[in-house]
Amino acid sequence: MDQENPSRFEPELRLFLSADIVGSTAFKQLARRSPRHDDTYLPGKVPVESWVYAISGFFREFSTGFQRKWELTKKDLPDDWAAVVKAEPKFWKGRGDEILYSARLSDPREALALIRAWVETMHEQRSKFQNRDDEAILDIKGSAWIAGFPINNAFVCFENNFGDRSENNNIPDDPVISAFELYRNKCDSNGHQIVVDYIGPSIDTGFRIATLATPRKFIISVDLAYLVAYSALDIKSTYQGGVRKPEIYFDGRVSLKGVTGGCAYPCFWLDAGKGDRLNEHEDKLSNLRPVTHEMVRDFCDEYFKSSQHRFVMRPFIQRCSFGHFDNVPQRHDELMDRLNSYLEEENLKRSKETTDIEAKNDPEISDSINSASVETSIPDLTSLLDKLHKIQQGDVD
Repeated sequence: MDQENPSRFEPELRLFLSADIVGSTAFKQLARRSPRHDDTYLPGKVPVESWVYAISGFFREFSTGFQRKWELTKKDLPDDWAAVVKAEPKFWKGRGDEILYSARLSDPREALALIRAWVETMHEQRSKFQNRDDEAILDIKGSAWIAGFPINNAFVCFENNFGDRSENNNIPDDPVISAFELYRNKCDSNGHQIVVDYIGPSIDTGFRIATLATPRKFIISVDLAYLVAYSALDIKSTYQGGVRKPEIYFDGRVSLKGVTGGCAYPCFWLDAGKGDRLNEHEDKLSNLRPVTHEMVRDFCDEYFKSSQHRFVMRPFIQRCSFGHFDNVPQRHDELMDRLNSYLEEENLKRSKETTDIEAKNDPEISDSINSASVETSIPDLTSLLDKLHKIQQGDVD
């Protein structure tokens, strides 16, 4: 929301983080029998299939671990970052065996710090899997992307009592206007918590690039790679904390169905498999090396400029002077103004309709309005007769 005018919407850039269990399908179907051979339950546990404990435990462990890592990361930031890294990541949703978080960004450096905490949580979760005999076949992979709202992408909002319209008749019939109203308030007048989901081309792209992820390759979208590279260049060589400059790898441009109109999409990734000796030797054999942050920045700049696709653009953040990321495209400003004007007009229209309905149901208000209407109708009639006389006389401007 606009800080100066809370009733107006402003552009917001959100980071999306994904962590997905690898090998879960085989794990769930693996026959791990007790000595009775007819029981897959764990002794002394709730009588459910044993895989339920591992999968449900993952969601709780990962969320708790990420919250802890994020708090530690914020205490160990590079110089001058503490004043700008204030993001509050929130659980977005579960998607099968995948956990997703989201955070609104006010500065590109928040993205790098959040990714650092997320990848460290993945390392921790991987170790937990490996140290449990019955879960050792499991691994974890991840990805991240960004999306701008509410122009190129959109939020879908509804109450927890979705479908029971009788409880709240103030919800607009138009689903898009309803989403904006609910997103603005986050909680309706009856105290129902609002459920928020995110949809749009950038979200679709995020899930597409996630299919390229492996336990080692933490895939990031091209616009997020741009933010990460820019932020990494801001870390001074004298800094010795935990938010180190990440090594970024480039796998070239790949074809992703339905993404950027069929044009090849740049595939950037961070190494989430650090410490694996075999990977280190394989990298030497294949001559795999990370690219420099300057190279990533320059490539992305050119990619944004040369792309003809309307959803490919240099990311921007309202009121963020770092790296000139506050340069909002003029076309985007125009669309935001049109959107806010339309929503304001609709709000006024609904307010008037509500007042009219209340007036009809209240005799005193209705009589007052009717009386005022009669008083104002006489001069209006006189004015109309005067205009009619002028028209008949041909005396019209």
